[in-house]
Amino acid sequence: MQDCTGVEQNWSALTTANTTDSFAEGTAEACGLATTQDNGSVTDTFDWCVDVDLVEADMPTYLPIIMK
Repeated sequence: MQDCTGVEQNWSALTTANTTDSFAEGTAEACGLATTQDNGSVTDTFDWCVDVDLVEADMPTYLPIIMK
């Protein structure tokens, strides 16, 4: 959760799949949902989807990315 400052804010996320299902490298669609709140009451919601590329990352590649 982040506080609203009145200035445009950008976020990025690195995610991993925690599943026994397998994914293939290639194009996919990633979707998200965000809500804004004021004193615990939801004031707005935003949902979106973007095209992404799935890649396989080994530990030497993956760990420096998540440790940033």
